[in-house]
Amino acid sequence: MLLRKDITSLLIAIILTYWGCAGNKKEINDRLIAESKYRLGLAYMDDNDIPLARRELLKAVKLSPDDPKIHNALGRTYVVEREFLMAEKAFNNALTLDPEFVEAYSMLGYVCMELKKRDKAIEIFQKLLNYQNIPLHYVHNAIGWAYYEKGEHKKAEEELSLALRYKDDYPIAHYNLGLAYFGMGKFDLSIKEYKRAIELSPEFVMAHNQLGLLYLKRNNIEMAIEEFNKVINLAPDSKMAATSKKYLDLIGR
Repeated sequence: MLLRKDITSLLIAIILTYWGCAGNKKEINDRLIAESKYRLGLAYMDDNDIPLARRELLKAVKLSPDDPKIHNALGRTYVVEREFLMAEKAFNNALTLDPEFVEAYSMLGYVCMELKKRDKAIEIFQKLLNYQNIPLHYVHNAIGWAYYEKGEHKKAEEELSLALRYKDDYPIAHYNLGLAYFGMGKFDLSIKEYKRAIELSPEFVMAHNQLGLLYLKRNNIEMAIEEFNKVINLAPDSKMAATSKKYLDLIGR
């Protein structure tokens, strides 16, 4: 929620920021207003009011089209509502204006994955490796996931193993590595990675689900039943729970 005093404080901060700027009065005024609308847009995003956030950010872009952070914020609103083509355009705009905008690279990589542009996603994520203060486990996990989605399981294994070298207690990388091992037919290693993911994150529903399916594939019925029941208990209204119930019915439990 935004209070009047919050808006007043934002405007005062913006005026102080731009006080003494060179340039004509209209340009300065437009930038002041754009900055206020940008910050209001961020505040609305924090309140999870995406339509209002987008309204303010679109106004900000119109007033200050050469400000990359506004395009980036606008792209984030499109991501929340899964409008990925519009998000892609916004993040590309941000990067055209600022080729070193790390957050925009990260978001664009995610968007490319959603759009199934996996080669482009890999190219973008690999660029992030050149920047300092970027969590390398995150980047290698993202690259590994992209390779997995391409069906290149060996390359996925290499990247995910690198991710875990930087951060061994990263459950999603263990889960993804389990998927890569499964794709390579290395079922024992796959089980090991799923178990490690669950050890780190006991409510990791997808890991329980995959583990149940793998146990069922290997005819380890009791262990499969245990995992399917965990899926149902942890996420009773999910599609995975509905599938788990079907498997339990087939098993006769």
